Amino acid sequence: MLRTGWLVLLLVSLLMAQPNDWQTFYEKSNFKRTPRYAETIAFIEKLAQASPWVDYQTFGKIPQGRDLPLVVLDKDGHFTPEAVRQSDKVVVLVLSGIHAGEIDGKDASLMLLRDIAIYRKMTNLLDHVTVLFVPIFNVDGHERFGPYNRINQNGPAEMGWRVTAQNLNLNRDFLKADAPEMQAFLRLFQRWLPDLLIDCHVTDGADYQYVVTYGLDKSPQVTPALRRWTKTVFEPLLVEGMEQAGILTTEYFWIRDRKDPTRGLFRGVLSPPLFHRIRSGTEPHFSAHRNPHAETLPPAGECHLPHDSTGSGNCQRPLF
Repeated sequence: MLRTGWLVLLLVSLLMAQPNDWQTFYEKSNFKRTPRYAETIAFIEKLAQASPWVDYQTFGKIPQGRDLPLVVLDKDGHFTPEAVRQSDKVVVLVLSGIHAGEIDGKDASLMLLRDIAIYRKMTNLLDHVTVLFVPIFNVDGHERFGPYNRINQNGPAEMGWRVTAQNLNLNRDFLKADAPEMQAFLRLFQRWLPDLLIDCHVTDGADYQYVVTYGLDKSPQVTPALRRWTKTVFEPLLVEGMEQAGILTTEYFWIRDRKDPTRGLFRGVLSPPLFHRIRSGTEPHFSAHRNPHAETLPPAGECHLPHDSTGSGNCQRPLF
């Protein structure tokens, strides 16, 4: 399970161009544009044709008729839950584009897939791990493309929309499962039962010094064994790796009063865990482009409301 922590680090730090035909759309644009759905699928299919470690699948069809994409990365060719369960591997699911305007996770995932499957870098990450990538979850929202969908966000030049074609916010739908996208995802999740879910987002509502923030559910709603592992193993590995990479990070937080940032910051909790699995969220600052002026707020402390930070009172606001 220790290796899974490095996947989080790589997803947010792997932003260097490769001068050849395997450059992603994002890299070719000098990190300014993100590919549309068709271009994303074409690159994934190219990866799958070139590497026996990559398998492209779909896990549902959504209101506007598009397929929900899934990429399985496994260097032993274990591309089904049944095959993985016969091995000693754990499963990590990387979910991108649940809010389609926050699409850094898609572009970082495509680069990571390429680097491992084609360039054969960091292949030891797959010794005991099978990785599932959902490059775009809110596909219909992703295709509602435009330059003004997130005006506070520093890139890409155009991006998708927050909600689905049915005007549903998938990140508020895990429990009620109104959206066909979420219904398909929950079937996928139950079938694979990943050990770790990495949910990729982007922050556009505040300007601060952190390159990326992360969310880990350590509240009492998580079973004691998983909470203990998250606190004592996963989070220290994540923080140490970020520090070694020179990436300033902290836990995800909210501004207590958007009209008056001097009133302080506070943290919340993640949505209820799925099938007693660990969920981690990542929030790059604005977008993958670093903001040289993001030095305005002091480091985020614990909950600054008149409650403790264990999830009681007003601190228990859902993340992302």
